[in-house]
Amino acid sequence: MLLQWPEDAGEHLGDPYAGGSESGGFVLTNGQHDTYADADTAPFEDALVALHELIDGLPLTSPDRWIVDRAPGEVDWRIQPGI
Repeated sequence: MLLQWPEDAGEHLGDPYAGGSESGGFVLTNGQHDTYADADTAPFEDALVALHELIDGLPLTSPDRWIVDRAPGEVDWRIQPGI
């Protein structure tokens, strides 16, 4: 996840080719069993590449994989350099 300010909804790496399928899921601390859409995940290798690009300040090789969770009109760091 990329967050730009406190309480930012941010953005996260995803898989635009995953379709509408869901995967196994996880258990929350309150015992609730939850699932997640496969489109909201990325293969581990792709995540490592994205992490390397972010840490080294390189251009993102797969910008279409970033899912923006911010409301329309909120700042996007890719078009607002220096924020």
